Amino acid sequence: MVLEDQVAIVTGSGQGIGKAIALRFARAGADIAVVDANPETAAATGREVQRLGRRAVVRVADVSDFHDVDAAVNEIAAELGRIDVLVNNAGIEKRAPFLEITPDDWQRQLDVNLSGTFYWTQATARRMAKRAYGRIVNLSSVAGPHRAHRPCRLRSSESGHRGANPSRGSRSGRLRYHGERHRPSPHRDRAHAGRLERRSPARATPARSDPPIRHGR
Repeated sequence: MVLEDQVAIVTGSGQGIGKAIALRFARAGADIAVVDANPETAAATGREVQRLGRRAVVRVADVSDFHDVDAAVNEIAAELGRIDVLVNNAGIEKRAPFLEITPDDWQRQLDVNLSGTFYWTQATARRMAKRAYGRIVNLSSVAGPHRAHRPCRLRSSESGHRGANPSRGSRSGRLRYHGERHRPSPHRDRAHAGRLERRSPARATPARSDPPIRHGR
């Protein structure tokens, strides 16, 4: 993992897998923008990053609010100088039987899991394209393409992740997109996060992933 002196944004990094990714990146030499809806957990992750000797910027943001995302990206770039890597990790799941799903539940999950991924990807990709360099990683659930028994809100929002990425024909410069599918659950998230923190940066290889896609020239 070559991250020395890179700048990475990790959404949903106040806890769980997002926090583990932020700390792994920091150990590998990256400066981290910690983004989370919970100010206390976000601040705690930021302090841990700083204890590892790296710069940390903490932003409390609603990933489903375009204006909030745009402002956060501008502030992060101004404070850390640039953005090299984006990890779209933030996501929610509220379980309920199909006939009991409310319109608000449906919309909120789509707003966070799908729209949030698009907003962060677009806002950071615009900056990356100007430098002709950037890496974007989207974490999503295997519920999208594989798990028919998972809640339809989760399957719908996670399946849309692929459509939220820059297409091969887009004018996005030298960007690389990489998607990893991970099945979210409180127990597995804690276990997976623990394994991420224990593994050495040199052995950081996703267990299941889509092949990287090169965009532009």
